Amino acid sequence: MKLITKIPAIVYLMFGIYSQALAITIISGDGTETCISGDPLGGSAVGCTITTIDDHPLWKQNSDADLNGATWISYANTGVDGDTLAPLAGTTSIFTVIESFDANIGDTLDLNVWADDTAGVFINDISLFSPNFTQNICANGTIGCEPDEFANISYTFDSSGPYALSFDVYQVGTGTNPDVNPFGLLYTGTLTSVPEPSIILLLGSGLVLIGFVRRKG
Repeated sequence: MKLITKIPAIVYLMFGIYSQALAITIISGDGTETCISGDPLGGSAVGCTITTIDDHPLWKQNSDADLNGATWISYANTGVDGDTLAPLAGTTSIFTVIESFDANIGDTLDLNVWADDTAGVFINDISLFSPNFTQNICANGTIGCEPDEFANISYTFDSSGPYALSFDVYQVGTGTNPDVNPFGLLYTGTLTSVPEPSIILLLGSGLVLIGFVRRKG
């Protein structure tokens, strides 16, 4: 079989590889996130260090395969068996977690978010999901901590540039130790880029030219 007859299959294969290479995983606990202290911790001038924490038995579990390696995080060891009780701050966020990345027009973000007690989600300070201050085990519904209390964020970017995905995290409960009143944030998802048609056309044109030269030879 001559090379030129293989060109469509090669272009299709390269398109598939190129597309997969542009899917970026965004998960809590992988070390790419940063954080800012909220007023209950002294404000943004106070240093904030991301800490991975143990999950409460009623939370979405760190070990669940659909999290793709994400883990619950906090500003300190505020999870079950932790040594820090998060401030009982009500509707004032305790800390903010930030994921920074670049995106282009047409790129899409698909993300699931859990929190105890709840969280607000923003992109470049534009609200995508509001905190839920009702109470049960954590928030009574979305955004909460139980497996089915996640918020699904589906966002398509309409301009290119740097972006900051941020989560304001709240503690509403009244328990007096982290075993009965743990605190944290969990998220998992992907940022998927749409390959530019000009790039695919360039790849295809180059392969067709190679096939033409081989055929002439």
